[in-house]
Amino acid sequence: MRLTLVAAAAAAALAFAAPAAQASFTNPVTAKLQTAIATPSNDVVAAGVVWACSGDTCITRMERRTPVARDCGLLAREVGRISSFAVGTQALDERGLATCNARAR
Repeated sequence: MRLTLVAAAAAAALAFAAPAAQASFTNPVTAKLQTAIATPSNDVVAAGVVWACSGDTCITRMERRTPVARDCGLLAREVGRISSFAVGTQALDERGLATCNARAR
């Protein structure tokens, strides 16, 4: 009986710890803008994160492994058209960029 309770407690602990461990990673995200911004800003809010933008580049860290057109589009709404959007070394493809820039301001 005691062994069953210990096993159940261990299983419950793993069930709650696994989602937290999976959600704890962040990767660098870089967006290159088609038109440079006039004034650098460290407080552009888009896609649920704060971006630092200077010249033709915006950077942040996100809980992503691959680029998502939706995130790119939410940034494009704030800063204008984007020429490349990458999470780590993985860049959004042409189709994703087209979807992204459809939301641009």
